[in-house]
Amino acid sequence: MIHIPDNLPLKVAPLTWLLGTWQGWGVYTDAPSATEKTAATAPASTCLLEYSVQVEGDQLRLQKTVWRTQPGVVLDNEAPVAQGLSALEKTSLAWQTSGYWELAPHEKLPNGMLIQATSSSSTGNVSLWQGTVQGPRAQLTLDVSAGAAQARSLEHGQLLLGIVKSELFLVESLQFKGSEITLSGRLAKVHEADPIPLLPDGPPLAGVINE
Repeated sequence: MIHIPDNLPLKVAPLTWLLGTWQGWGVYTDAPSATEKTAATAPASTCLLEYSVQVEGDQLRLQKTVWRTQPGVVLDNEAPVAQGLSALEKTSLAWQTSGYWELAPHEKLPNGMLIQATSSSSTGNVSLWQGTVQGPRAQLTLDVSAGAAQARSLEHGQLLLGIVKSELFLVESLQFKGSEITLSGRLAKVHEADPIPLLPDGPPLAGVINE
């Protein structure tokens, strides 16, 4: 079931399914980009994931944290969230990304909404994204990115999020000049979204709805 917070702004209602704090596990690679002559050879590493999505005015504030874990732990790809959380331990920060999402209607999306997003990452990149949300699914594609002097140049990116049987599935690809990060994971909600201050515009949407 999806919980609707008190005083939820109507503008972010299509993303109610994403609200809250999520924890889980996944796998990622960070390898040289594949070319016509070479293939990416870095092995996949397990990681722990934390994802926080809160309402901030008429926008969503998001923060994703990816933690490296101890070596030697092998998990089946279908292992449930609880098994991964109990088997893995944080060792160091891999990267962290924070940003804001705003929704807008679009004439070509009668059953969905356009997402306009900004993000900044501990990799040294600041980016603009565009995407769509339809039901409990969201897809974003990198629009433009800038980086600090020591940062890798981010050229392409894609993020997919969706709810399946009350779990949040995440797939992300970040293609830099000469290298690529891939990430996939599954997370369970551990806390509902923070309380939202009472807003003067529009009635609250309180209650619970089925997925």
